[in-house]
Amino acid sequence: MDITLPAANAYATWLVAVTEEAATAERHAAYLDRVAHAQPLPMVVTRHQCPHCGTTRAKKPAAAAHIARCWQNPDARGCKTCAHFDQVPSGDDCFPGRRCNCNEGWEQCTAGLSITNGLVIDCPRWAPILTT
Repeated sequence: MDITLPAANAYATWLVAVTEEAATAERHAAYLDRVAHAQPLPMVVTRHQCPHCGTTRAKKPAAAAHIARCWQNPDARGCKTCAHFDQVPSGDDCFPGRRCNCNEGWEQCTAGLSITNGLVIDCPRWAPILTT
């Protein structure tokens, strides 16, 4: 004769739940102990830097392409390194605390080249800026 007592069945269910909960807590504590002792590994990352403006790129071909068109590279013969480049920024702030000089400023080429469609690289009228 098989007699199932409701109290014994409820106790068995409770005991299984408490045992599983204790095992989960023990596994979690062991995991935290392993993770707490792990240290970050140092990693060396190679970046390629423009010698003119300091911009960096992850890939060497991208850095070389940037250097060829860098506004601060005199060998690129761009507008910003030319004696004929005239820029008058307004000094107004578009964004609080950040001077972007985009409001009402103007740029022009005093050698007569139109730069309304953008600045020029490898300009035939480029002249070095003379410093004294």
